[in-house]
Parts: sequence; C-alpha cells; structure tokens
Amino acid sequence: MCLQSGHTVRGENDLGELAWIISFILADGTLTLKGFRIQISEKNEKMCKIIMKKFKKIFKKDLKLIKRINTNILQLKSKEIFIQLTKLGVEIGEKSHKVRIPKWILTHKSLLREFIGAWFDAEGTVKVRKFGKRRLLRLVMASKSEKLIRELSIVLKKKFGICTWKWKEKDGIWRIEIKNSHIKNFLKEIPSRHPSKIQKIKEFFIS
Repeated sequence: MCLQSGHTVRGENDLGELAWIISFILADGTLTLKGFRIQISEKNEKMCKIIMKKFKKIFKKDLKLIKRINTNILQLKSKEIFIQLTKLGVEIGEKSHKVRIPKWILTHKSLLREFIGAWFDAEGTVKVRKFGKRRLLRLVMASKSEKLIRELSIVLKKKFGICTWKWKEKDGIWRIEIKNSHIKNFLKEIPSRHPSKIQKIKEFFIS
C-alpha cells in the first residue's frame, strides 16, 4: 500500500500500525476540511507519545502536541495525509454515530487485532467491582455507533472466541463488556498500549 506521503506500507507489521492509527482517529480524532486539519484528543501524555511515534513511522510527519486543561490535542495540517485518511475509511467532520470498521481491516485477523486494541485504548474502560471480599474485573468498550459495537462483538466472537455483552446506556452510548473467563483471552489476543489501563489490569491480578 503506497501512501501519498511517499511512504510505502509493506508487510504485516506496517499494516498493523496503520490499522491502529486509523482506529484511534476514528475513536478520538476529527478531520476538518478547512485547513485539512487532522486532530486527535488524548488525556494521557504517555499515550500521546505512542500515537505520535506511530504516526511519524507511517506518515513521516510529526503531530504537534497542544496541552489543554483537561486533555491533550495532537494536530497536523496536511492535504496529502488528510486525503489518504479519507481513502482509508475516516470520514470528514462528525462521524461518531456512523463509524464502522474499514473493509480493508475487516478481513484480516492481524489488522483486526490492532484495530480493536487501539479502540480499547481510546474508548475502553477497566472496571474493578467489589462484592464483599470478591473483586471482579470488567473490560468495557464504547461508541455512539451501534454498527461499530455490533461489528466489534461479532469479530471478537468469530475471530478470537471472545464473548461480549452489548447494551445501550441512557446517554445514547453503546457499550460491550468482556467479563469472566473471556478477559484473559482478550488480554492474550488483543494488545493494549495504554499505560494507565495496563497498570490497572496488572494491579488487579497482583493484588
């Protein structure tokens, strides 16, 4: 796959990196036509550095880090990369209710693994619930797009043998939850790179 930035994506590893970036942009990013602006929001500064490194590797351009009070913004203005992202499945403007897994990712297990991992890093939550002396771990992923949540649920079951529980909250957000024995399978199959989520999961298992 040749990108308009002049970099050719070769091999499973590079395609996996690209699938990861696309997932993160679909989850927490925006394409704005005015100025051909690409923007990603992320609170965790260490996670920002991971995103910036992966983006630079694939597109050969640096994202600018803008620190805000409650979050961080990663931004770049580039017509070439902007157009390429639209061809890879990222829509311009508001997209949250209609996001889906891009077709070029959907048919490859290795790319799905990276896509789901990035979605968990961007829109996932690690929950620890207490029932007396018992503590239970739950992993949740969210989206305003019912189609995406349905696709994630189907893919996790068919490709990775992971069962999920799907529901819609009063706020209009769709969620899937992974629990019980399926959590260890998820953690084995799906890579998370988010520092605080990895730490919380580790703390659960060692405590």
